[in-house]
Amino acid sequence: MLNSHTRILDNNIYPKKAVADARMAYRDYCDFAIESTASHTVKLTVTVKSEHENNSREIILGFWNYLLDRSCQIKAEV
Repeated sequence: MLNSHTRILDNNIYPKKAVADARMAYRDYCDFAIESTASHTVKLTVTVKSEHENNSREIILGFWNYLLDRSCQIKAEV
């Protein structure tokens, strides 16, 4: 079972606004830890809340898909 997942994100690919929007959309399902790792990158850990453990894989994959989609939308608006 996938309860937690960490990725290093490049803010040039995943704008901060997209990360914030994805976190807001999934706030009822996940907890997030975010830290700066280098210039223009952050380390983001997504952890599914215990009450949603049975669907953790789908929730985490849905979060990353939402983030990617939102990033593409923001880039297209520029």
